[in-house]
Amino acid sequence: MIQKLYALLLLVISILITSGCVSGTPQIRDDQGNLIPGSIATLEEIEIGGIGQYLLIRGEQTGNPVLLFLHGGPGYPQIAFARKYQRELEKDFVVVQWDQRGAGKSYSQDIHEDSMNREQFVLDTLEVTAYLKKRFSVERIVLAGHSWGSELGIRLSHEPRRSSMPMSASDRSYTPNDRKRSPMSMSCSRLSWMRTGEL
Repeated sequence: MIQKLYALLLLVISILITSGCVSGTPQIRDDQGNLIPGSIATLEEIEIGGIGQYLLIRGEQTGNPVLLFLHGGPGYPQIAFARKYQRELEKDFVVVQWDQRGAGKSYSQDIHEDSMNREQFVLDTLEVTAYLKKRFSVERIVLAGHSWGSELGIRLSHEPRRSSMPMSASDRSYTPNDRKRSPMSMSCSRLSWMRTGEL
């Protein structure tokens, strides 16, 4: 009996550990299952702030505006489950999910504790936006922040080293109708409103 419990516990721990370990992302396909020409679907590590940090980049057309999600937390990354909520946005944006310093795939025991501060997160965000602007040859990045990500985006808006960026923010102030909706799906609704004028 005890051996079965240990085996079950080991199985549950293994599932929990591997469930957050996204190692790739499927290519974007149309309704018939064909790859969409000009689309992008990649998970990559880049050096930001002197450490490796991960970006999930997905969109039906690389020429669409670039949308960078700033996740909550700190420490509440979205890469592992964001595709469930962002599919509609991928039609109109190149959607970038970024696991910030110390979170999700960007976690490392080698990150110095003293680098886990607001100023460093702002500097990291500036580097990520500069990377995306260069990579996609754009002058502006659209930001969407949830909770901590909203604060980070607001801090970035006061940063003299940044260029003008539109931003959508969501927080934890839910209405009764929002109780069953995740913060990510609410952010997607707000961004849909930005695109179409309808929430």
